[in-house]
Amino acid sequence: MSTYAGKLKSNKSITILDAAEKAGYGIVSIVCHNVEEITATAGAAEARESPVMLLLFSWALTQFKSRLVGFAADVCKSASVPTSLHLDRSLGVGLARHAASLPFSSVVVNTGRYEKGENPKSTKEESLRESGNIHGRYGPAGPRAWLGFDHFGTHQESGRRQMKIVLRGANAFDRGLFRQCIKGKISKAKT
Repeated sequence: MSTYAGKLKSNKSITILDAAEKAGYGIVSIVCHNVEEITATAGAAEARESPVMLLLFSWALTQFKSRLVGFAADVCKSASVPTSLHLDRSLGVGLARHAASLPFSSVVVNTGRYEKGENPKSTKEESLRESGNIHGRYGPAGPRAWLGFDHFGTHQESGRRQMKIVLRGANAFDRGLFRQCIKGKISKAKT
């Protein structure tokens, strides 16, 4: 196994998501804006004995340098349940490279500003891609009309890279829809 493949196999975020997919459950990933939310999220995960992913946005790096990242990483290390630290919506490859030098287990580069055909070109350095549903309201047809369950397998099997499907905007989903999403190999729900 190459060194790079070994790093991916031992990566905490990937380990957590792979375990969820194999066992048929989903992982909640919580956007945290401050030390209180980081502490509360980890505490809730421990109380429920549930793995969790702590998400920080790019502004956490630009506003707090690495201080908030360091605190969140310490919380992840000391948690009694599998807990990883994820940089969500990195605004550009340069910031993503900087984040890679910090204790993040995973980083997503926001490529939403590119045309659809340009996204693969801009993410060619990624080893793990994420694909998700929409942000915002689903409209009168509801979330099932937007989820595209028939495309899940196609996304995961496309290209040479492993792809994780992320569920976003799921606050109004009922239990049955969550189960259907997990059955469709969605391993991460972002709230």
